[in-house]
Amino acid sequence: MCYSVDYLTKRSIDYAKRRGYDEATVKELEKEFDSVRKAIPPHIKAMGFSHPELPTFSNEAPFHVTLLSWGLVPFWVKNEDEAQKIRNKTLNARRETLFDKPAFREAAKKRRCLIMVDAFYEYYHKGSKAYPFASK
Repeated sequence: MCYSVDYLTKRSIDYAKRRGYDEATVKELEKEFDSVRKAIPPHIKAMGFSHPELPTFSNEAPFHVTLLSWGLVPFWVKNEDEAQKIRNKTLNARRETLFDKPAFREAAKKRRCLIMVDAFYEYYHKGSKAYPFASK
């Protein structure tokens, strides 16, 4: 399945304020996002197969913004060629089989993250045209 994403880092700061984080935490997040803005543009639309770097919060560092490349590479992959092939096959997971499939099972149990995007776009195809549908 193909998708693209949009994100604006300002919305992430607004979200932190609405969540009731203290002012020091919000200031720290603003610094983090300033560094992200320097690394990549503040607004992008990227296709999944290009494996874009996206601002992410992981369960290991929930208040630290990290740029991570989209695409799962399971621990059992042995080389870079194999990693590239599997990244393209693991862009999407089904929640019904997330804990059953070997490629997703361990990552779903232990390695969680929150990807800060405004919307994921999936494409609705009608005839020979594709129309983006934002799921927010």
